[in-house]
Amino acid sequence: MRGQIDPRSHDSRGAGMRRHCRERRPPFAMQIVMLLHVCHTGVLLIGDDACPRCKGQDRAKLFAREVQTLHDHLARSNRILWMWGDRFLNGGVSGLGQWEGSLNNTEAALHSVPKDIVISDWHYDSAAPTAALFATEGFNVISLPWRKANIALGQLDLIRTVRANANDTIGARMQGVLQTTWCDLGAFVKAYYGEDTSNQQALEAANCFKILFSAIRNSGLK
Repeated sequence: MRGQIDPRSHDSRGAGMRRHCRERRPPFAMQIVMLLHVCHTGVLLIGDDACPRCKGQDRAKLFAREVQTLHDHLARSNRILWMWGDRFLNGGVSGLGQWEGSLNNTEAALHSVPKDIVISDWHYDSAAPTAALFATEGFNVISLPWRKANIALGQLDLIRTVRANANDTIGARMQGVLQTTWCDLGAFVKAYYGEDTSNQQALEAANCFKILFSAIRNSGLK
C-alpha cells in the first residue's frame, strides 16, 4: 500500500484525476471552470508508526502537503478542489469523534492549505455549527445533510443565521447546501418519484431532500 508521501501515489492519483475529468467533460463548447471532489479517508492512517516514510512526522503538515499537491494539480487545468471538511476539525474538542472530526491532529492543516478550496461540511446526526468556522477561516463552504430532515433544516437555519448576522465577507462564503445520498442515482430518483420504495436509504435521502429544498423554495437561504 502506498502512503500519502510516496511520489508514485501522486503520479497514479494525478493520472486518475485527469482521466476522470476528461471522461466527464461537459458536452458544450463554452469555456468553464470545472471542479473535482476528493476524499481523504486514508488520512486516518497518516503518520502511522508502521509507515517507513512518514513515521514520526507532523501529521498536520503531511496532510497539508498532500492537499496542496492535489490542489495544484487541479489548478493547472483551471479546476477547483472540493473536499470533505472532517479532517480539518478537532474531533476531541468538538465531540464530533473520529469520523466527523480528526483524532490524529490533522486539524491544524486548515491554516496551511489554499483558501480557494471548497469545503464540504458533512454532518448527518447533528447540525454542528462548523460551516461558520470554515467561512471565518476564509473558505467557501457547503453544508451536507443525508437522511435526517431535521438535521438538514438545522444546517439551513445555521446558514441563514450567519448570513443574517455576519458581515458580507463571511456571509457570502456560506454557499448553501448539497444533498448527499450514499446510493446510486437511479435508486435516489426512483425513491424521489415513488417508483421504488424498497431501498430504505434512498427513501430517507429523497425525503430529506424534498423537505430541505421545499424550505429553501419557500424562504430562500437568507
